[in-house]
Amino acid sequence: MYSRSLLVTFDAFGTLFSPRWPIAVQYAKIAKTHGIFVLPKEVEETFKPAFKIMSEEYPNYGKNRGMDAPTWWTQVIYRTFTPHMRNTPLPAGLAPELLRRFTSDEAYILHGCIPGLLTCLRRRPRTAIGIISNSDPRVPEILRSLHIDHLFDFVTLSYEVGYEKPDRRIFDAASRAGERVVKLNPWDKWEDRLHIGDDIVKDVRGARNAGWRGLLWDNLAESQSEDLYDSFKIGELQVPGLFKDTLPDLPKKETKEET
Repeated sequence: MYSRSLLVTFDAFGTLFSPRWPIAVQYAKIAKTHGIFVLPKEVEETFKPAFKIMSEEYPNYGKNRGMDAPTWWTQVIYRTFTPHMRNTPLPAGLAPELLRRFTSDEAYILHGCIPGLLTCLRRRPRTAIGIISNSDPRVPEILRSLHIDHLFDFVTLSYEVGYEKPDRRIFDAASRAGERVVKLNPWDKWEDRLHIGDDIVKDVRGARNAGWRGLLWDNLAESQSEDLYDSFKIGELQVPGLFKDTLPDLPKKETKEET
């Protein structure tokens, strides 16, 4: 039996918010205040392999190996800047400042249409609104800094669940979290489960494989003009959005490097 309960989830990075400036630019800017003069291009060249090596040696931001996320990121920062240090030690304050910055609105900017979209969804009764993110525990802190944390009922992180999108198990965990929000009875089914994100494979196809609907967030449309706003329907609710179609024929190889 279908209830009138709706579940809507969003990807975080790249969908709700994005870096104010490229990450390498921000790293180089903060490093300069600590006496390290390095170009953003040089930061990018060492950040990517540092992130890759840490992800392989200490998966899930170190949690599976007994390491907490701040320590994991400190190691990424150390590996990023050490090649540029000419045998001098890394300034003690650099990593803490970068960690603080990248858990706040100093580093990220909220996409302009998000508050209105979330407020519209919040008006509908028996609707659970959440986040599904392949990320560490920084996400709730970023949401608080952007002043939108109160618009979400729950946050489901790969760090906590142990599985990343597109694995259906992270979507199943989010569905259970939503059930607790609306107090869905065991014999009821969701009227609709929708996940919105900017990655075709991880967000759209992952949602569909888990039995949800998936919508692709269109960052390009938002950056060009508000006239490109479209609308879509969740249950009987018509809400504004910036989405491409649900993409019935998805390309199988298109993906992005990180979420």
